[in-house]
Amino acid sequence: MVTLFIRITLLGILFLTAFTASSTIRKNQLINWQGWDKHSFSQAQLQNKLILLNLEAVWCHWCHVMDKKTYANQKIADLIQAHFIPIKVDQDSRPDLALKYKDYGWPATIFLDSEGKDIVKRAGFISPDRMLALLTAIVADPSPENTNFISATEDEVVTSSLSLDLKNQLIENHATSLDQKQGGLKIFQKYVDIDSMEFALTRILEGNKTDLEWIIKTLDNALALQDSEWGGFYQYSTHGDWQHPHFEKIIKFQSRYVRIYAYAYSILGDKRYLQAAINTANYMTNFLTAPNGAFYVSQDADLIQGEHSEDYFNLNNTQRLKLGIPKIDENIYARENGWAIEAFAFLYEVTLEIKYLNAAKRAMLIIENGWKNSKGGFTHQEIISDDVYSSYLADNTAIGKAYLQLYRSTANRVFLDRAISVGDYIQENFYIETGSFRLATSDGTPVTYPPQVNESISAARLFSMLFHVTGQTKFLESAKHAMKFLTKPSIALANITEEGILLADHEINQLPLHITIVGSKRSGKSTELFSAGLVSPSINKRIEWWDRTEGKLMNDDVKYPYLDQPKAFVCTNKICSLPIATGEELKKFVRSKLSLNDFKNDQ
Repeated sequence: MVTLFIRITLLGILFLTAFTASSTIRKNQLINWQGWDKHSFSQAQLQNKLILLNLEAVWCHWCHVMDKKTYANQKIADLIQAHFIPIKVDQDSRPDLALKYKDYGWPATIFLDSEGKDIVKRAGFISPDRMLALLTAIVADPSPENTNFISATEDEVVTSSLSLDLKNQLIENHATSLDQKQGGLKIFQKYVDIDSMEFALTRILEGNKTDLEWIIKTLDNALALQDSEWGGFYQYSTHGDWQHPHFEKIIKFQSRYVRIYAYAYSILGDKRYLQAAINTANYMTNFLTAPNGAFYVSQDADLIQGEHSEDYFNLNNTQRLKLGIPKIDENIYARENGWAIEAFAFLYEVTLEIKYLNAAKRAMLIIENGWKNSKGGFTHQEIISDDVYSSYLADNTAIGKAYLQLYRSTANRVFLDRAISVGDYIQENFYIETGSFRLATSDGTPVTYPPQVNESISAARLFSMLFHVTGQTKFLESAKHAMKFLTKPSIALANITEEGILLADHEINQLPLHITIVGSKRSGKSTELFSAGLVSPSINKRIEWWDRTEGKLMNDDVKYPYLDQPKAFVCTNKICSLPIATGEELKKFVRSKLSLNDFKNDQ
């Protein structure tokens, strides 16, 4: 792995590489790109023009190619300037736009009228000839084209939990979507679909080993997407196999892979999975961590933007450094940091390595100091003033879940209080009467952002855990409110598989694994028991440490006896085990309760 000395060297190489690449792109810009804001739409209305939205990604190869070839074409530039207000947006900077148009990118090319209504949407690279034809056709006839977009219908029955029929259909979709030969899903791109994997692993904790062979095959084959030199995972592989990676490294994928490989290790005991999680965390530390401890967004797939770099990634570390390193997007966003914080705190939970917890807490402190608004919520970008930025649901669900993970990992009630505050903020600012939560507060543009599946799942799971930990029914109601959108068949069945809905429904209706340590936080025996509870395998886990000097637990639903020595209790439906005296006994009891004795584990 890259040493601290090499990391310092990387900073200088990174600056030079990024400056050179960005200068090259700027030389090719013939179009006066604007930002996504109310002024651009006002300008479109005044000048009777349409909006052209180029939704790109910093790390995206074909976005760079489109800049160099399509938007550098003089005829195209002239046509755009004459008839359109051109807007270029980095999709990582706008979670609302990224979620709304996720099916079209990246790059996504979206044409809108001045009232914010979609006209034409195109996915991926558009050659100069095709773009000229497209622009000409839209200028001649700017009426919206028909699409096959699936949305909820007005007459669908709204419920707050899955019907048995819909639940069975989602489970069947899960089964039929799995590629049993190669692992992953039955799609052209190969990667670890996190919800599918988490659902399959969680079923193992309930004694259902139906997907065990697929789990192992997927996790084993996905190791081919690791960067053998620097660690971390490439985004995905094409050609329906695991041998054709796209080399960008995005913090969303790194964070998810840390969690899912660490989770898999905690259940199955395969040390390769733990090492994959550790290698990925090390990559995030060495390449995607700012000097202040917050996390960056991504690393580009191209050393020279717009040129494939497969040969580069076949080089060893020394050879790579001689050439430079692909550009790193050094923006710092609350959402991305929430993902990374949750991942590092979870890795601490599995390994008990304090450096991961310290990294998570350090990043959270930075985000709290610069990204928290006056109402107690979080903005995507660092705050200059409260009037500058909208607030996005994605940032607040990510930070809320990160706070809950930090509370679980430390038993520090400050983190729980802050998670509650974020939950309250979401309820007050994103609630939609008909079900679920909107993607963003108003940014002054005429565009509306209906609820989306992934964000509704995140909200449901955040509120579900808030309810289980706090006992406050308002959070249970919010979890069910998110499910009102997700349980509509037209939404739930729109994709080939949607295990996140099954996970959300399960967590609302099934009590989590509940472990409580009763004893002083200054006691070594209490610490031993709490550590043993942490490493007990589960994503949906409620672990608490009751030091009576701190007052009652917030959710005081179980009455524990007064004991002379620290003890642990494992409870289900408020029925608890006998007091457990040692960490080893607690670990054995939990693994036996979860029917995991068949799997080796050295924890």
